[in-house]
Amino acid sequence: MSVSANITDASHLTYREKTNLGSFYTPLPIVRRLYDMLLRNVGTDAADVILENACGYGAFFAEPTGQKHARLVGSDTDAAALDIARRNFPDVQFIKANALTNISRAKYGIHKNERLIIIGNPPYNDVTSHAKNRIKSKSTPCEIDPAVRTRDLGLSFLLSFEKLSPDYIAILHPLSYLIKQTNFKTLRPLMRRYALRDTLVFNSRTFSDTSKASGFPIVIALYARDEHGTDYNHIIHRRFRTIEGADFSLSDFDYISRYISKYPARFPAATPAPNRYRFFTMRDINALKW
Repeated sequence: MSVSANITDASHLTYREKTNLGSFYTPLPIVRRLYDMLLRNVGTDAADVILENACGYGAFFAEPTGQKHARLVGSDTDAAALDIARRNFPDVQFIKANALTNISRAKYGIHKNERLIIIGNPPYNDVTSHAKNRIKSKSTPCEIDPAVRTRDLGLSFLLSFEKLSPDYIAILHPLSYLIKQTNFKTLRPLMRRYALRDTLVFNSRTFSDTSKASGFPIVIALYARDEHGTDYNHIIHRRFRTIEGADFSLSDFDYISRYISKYPARFPAATPAPNRYRFFTMRDINALKW
């Protein structure tokens, strides 16, 4: 394959633009891992449509074993990125579209009876986080329908996927979307209809220009449409594999919330009267400042 640009690096964007758009493109070894998971659990054929609706330069169309015979559709709001994607992958149907408004299959020319597989690495950017707060815009980078609007682009994308009723969703997203209960509750419309079939966890430092200090866990997750869905108890007891070959479960760990009330002012009776503890919450570890 001959390509006209490095398809894993959004080189036409500044670091500030990448941060605000959540546009950190996916390394090809991670793309291959996603397709390995998809093919191992699902497979693809000529009747399938594979959609990547935040496609950037098209890295997820660079792995031919994952796309055998399927019809490929990519979209993005970034016209410059789409121009590069079209040159690199002339067999893919590319559409300039905002995935978070007027959400429907018809928008991408996908019939309601076609088997749809959504893939990719949707943008994620929590505007309330202290991480990179000095360069973050306080406004959303695009129009977002009220039904899927959240504080984080990635959560909004996951909610938008549910509205397209795909048969499978094979995507990357922060592991915190699953293990942090408030995020899991935000994703309730998705989790009610989709079962978490497979996962693989890796460090965000795998991406260029992100998490230069410590990094945070990203998961390659495969969801399948299933009437039983996924509940939080499943997340607590699930064993997550890591890219290094280890595994872990949230049930392996103890938590401070079992011993100290996180909201003592709201629930004063939760702490013993003679020995009240003060619990100072932090938005995330990046909020710790001297």
